[in-house]
Amino acid sequence: MNTQTPVVREYLALSSVREKLAFDPSGRPGANDVRADQERIKEKRESVKFRTQKNLGVSPFSRVGITGRTILSPHVYHNGIERPYQTPAGNHRQIDEWKNNRHQPRQLAVDKFLADLAAHREDIEQGSPRELFGLPAGAYLNVRQGYYDKIDTSIRPLGRGWFYRQMQDEYADRSYYSKSWHRQHGPKITISNRRVELRRMTKRGPECKTVEFDGWRGDWLAQAIDKAGLSPRGKNLPALKIRLNRAYNARLISEKRGYKIYQRTLVDRVIDYVIVSPLGIVYHDNERSNLVKGLHAKIRGQARKLRGVIDWVMCKKLGFCDAGIKAFCDAFSLDSRGSYTPDEIERAVRGNPADAYPFIRELKILAKSLNYQTTWH
Repeated sequence: MNTQTPVVREYLALSSVREKLAFDPSGRPGANDVRADQERIKEKRESVKFRTQKNLGVSPFSRVGITGRTILSPHVYHNGIERPYQTPAGNHRQIDEWKNNRHQPRQLAVDKFLADLAAHREDIEQGSPRELFGLPAGAYLNVRQGYYDKIDTSIRPLGRGWFYRQMQDEYADRSYYSKSWHRQHGPKITISNRRVELRRMTKRGPECKTVEFDGWRGDWLAQAIDKAGLSPRGKNLPALKIRLNRAYNARLISEKRGYKIYQRTLVDRVIDYVIVSPLGIVYHDNERSNLVKGLHAKIRGQARKLRGVIDWVMCKKLGFCDAGIKAFCDAFSLDSRGSYTPDEIERAVRGNPADAYPFIRELKILAKSLNYQTTWH
C-alpha cells in the first residue's frame, strides 16, 4: 500500500473498523489500495466469526443471539427440528480455497454459453455448414475418414454457398465366414447407399440435393454436380476441350501473344488452370506456373514414335496432361491405370463419338505416334 497518497493517509487515520469499511475512496488516486485493504478486513472479520461460532458449537450458517442460543437457522429438517452441528470438513486453507473459487461453476456455465455463441456465429459466417449437415456448433468439418473404402467424408466447400460430403453406409458381418477366418481377415464388409450430399443455406432455408452412385468411379464429384443440375448453362461457355466436362466452367484470366490462360472451376471453385496455344493446343495443370512448360512438352511430344499398348506412361510421353487423361477415361468408362490396344480405344470412341469431341486432337496424335490407320476426323 502506497502511504504517500492523500486518500491512503486519510484512510489509515480512521480508528474503527466500521469507519474504515464505510470509507469511500472512489475517483481518487490510491483508491485500489484502499479497497484491497477493506477486502482484507472483511475476510479477517469473517474468519474470526467462523472460529467464534465453531467454538460456541453453533452452525456457522446460523444467526446467534447474545446468549449463544440459535434464533433462526435455515438448516433445519422439514419437521422444524434443527440439524445438529457438524464441523465443516477440511482445514482453513481448503475453506479459503472454496471461498475464492465458489463462483467458478457459474463462470464455467457463462463461458460455455459464450463459446457456443461464438461457434454458432462462426458457423453462420462460413455459410452454416455445421447446421446444414446436423453437426454441433464448433464441430470439426473433417468428420471422419472411411476405414474400409478410404473415402473422405469431410464437409468441403464449393462456390455459391454450396458444401458437399461424400457418404456411404458400411455393414460389418462377423458371422458370414468361420470365426477363425474373421479373426484373421476381419468381418465381411458390405457397402451400400453411396451418395454425395450437396447443401447450402438460403434466405428461405436450407437447400439440399442428394445424388446416389453405384460405385466411386471416375470424376464422381463432377458427375454429382451435373446430376444435381448445377452445371453451367449458357451459349457463351468456353469450348468443351478447355472445360473437359460439362460440369466445369472456365474463366479467361490472361491473354498474351495469342496464348490464353483460363481458370477451370467447379461451381465457382477453382480446380486448375488451362493454357491454349494460338494453334489450339490445350494443356491443363494444377499450378499456373507449370502451364508453359507442359504445353511445350506436349508440342514436342507430337512428333514421337511409340510402340506397345496404350497406358498412362505412353500418354505422358506424348505430353498429355493428367486432367485430360482422367477426363477421357471417365468419358468412356476406361481405367486410367489400365492398358489398351489401339483397336480397343477406337471401339470405345466409336461407341460414343459425341463424347470424343474434346479429345479429337489428342486421339490423332496418339494414332500418328503408333502409325495406326484410322478414319477419325
